[in-house]
Amino acid sequence: MMLIKVLTTKFDLKKLNLRFNINPVFSKEVILNIFFFFALMPYVSPVPLGSDVQILTGLIGYAVLFILLMKDKFIVDKRELVIFGLCLLFIFYININESTYQLRKAIGPLYSFGVFYIAKRYNGYFSKKILSAVIIIYLVGAIIQFISPTIFSLIFEHFIREVKYSASTGRGVTSLAPEPSFLGIICIYILVIQNWFYKGEKKDKFYYYRFAACVFMILLSKSGGGYVLLFLFTASQFTGYIKKYWYIGLFMGIGLGVFVATTDPISGNKGLSDLVSLLKSTSPKDLLRVSSLSNRVNPIMVGLYGAYEKPLGRGSGSFTTQAQHVYLDNGLEDIYPAHMRSRLLYEISSDSVSSFGKYLFEYGIFFLLYLMLILSGLDFKQAGLFTVFLVLIGLMFSLPIVYPPIWLIYGMFDKKVLAKKLAQKNAI
Repeated sequence: MMLIKVLTTKFDLKKLNLRFNINPVFSKEVILNIFFFFALMPYVSPVPLGSDVQILTGLIGYAVLFILLMKDKFIVDKRELVIFGLCLLFIFYININESTYQLRKAIGPLYSFGVFYIAKRYNGYFSKKILSAVIIIYLVGAIIQFISPTIFSLIFEHFIREVKYSASTGRGVTSLAPEPSFLGIICIYILVIQNWFYKGEKKDKFYYYRFAACVFMILLSKSGGGYVLLFLFTASQFTGYIKKYWYIGLFMGIGLGVFVATTDPISGNKGLSDLVSLLKSTSPKDLLRVSSLSNRVNPIMVGLYGAYEKPLGRGSGSFTTQAQHVYLDNGLEDIYPAHMRSRLLYEISSDSVSSFGKYLFEYGIFFLLYLMLILSGLDFKQAGLFTVFLVLIGLMFSLPIVYPPIWLIYGMFDKKVLAKKLAQKNAI
């Protein structure tokens, strides 16, 4: 009877006054900071795809561009229009005699243009809090992976395509990046972007907290490239003190020389071993005995020779089929130690770790024009020599052309952006 009474009782739901907001309104600031977040975490995705760099940043960027286009606010200057046109050319510049065309590779410059455009036009919405949040996530991931790779795998590896980490190989932690070197590199990019936020501002304690966290992660990564870039970045920050404190620089230089001269390759730290081998090299041929360097130099050499032979390029997808012929026909294998030659030939037959080498080979002078137009907008004086060096070697040696932090820097350090930012600071 009690059950029947309960089931037949009428309830007036209006009296509960329940309200559900299932359509939250995202402001422009929220959307752009989501974009900024994923641009600083390029390897992370709720559903990772088959490439290291995921597409979330580009998708959000082009969603914003589409909205602007619909509202008649998608405005480009002459330089941007030519860059955009070249990006479209790269997609349709196909070698009909090749079967290796890859839309994912050909669309890379267009993807990058979206990141560059948003970073240039809407960087005022980017928040330092996002910068801090990203560093904290990387730091937590690095520490957990260092302490317990198993726990790290359970928590984080679902959001990354592949993690190449093994404590037994002498390589460092990766955190939310595929490889230790990528963790070291992203930390440097974060430090450069942090400097942009503090242009015309006094550095606060959080600046140094972020700096310390990034240095700690670079050390945990055991990345030789990360060590070199950290040294150069730090040196670039103290250029104004060189004349006054020259003796400190001299002391550090002598200490580095003694360290290199007395250190043998270190089995437990691959990055440091490669770095010591590089510093001990006495000739260019010695430098190329370091496998991590020769692997990055070779596609650049092939790209240069390929563009010299065919200045207009060979079409998208041609690198993987024709690079090996350029490599052999021009005797490039002779500059490398014999035991490396077959491996280097195999690697350029698969793909190129150098975006510069690959796109120069396939598009020739069109790609050089594209790079010149991008660089012409960069404020070299405000960005600094190290920042210019960083974005150039990124494309030269190891980063894909779709790597978002590169294009964040090109956009945020654009001449027009910095001029406007500094003018606003002076007006306050």
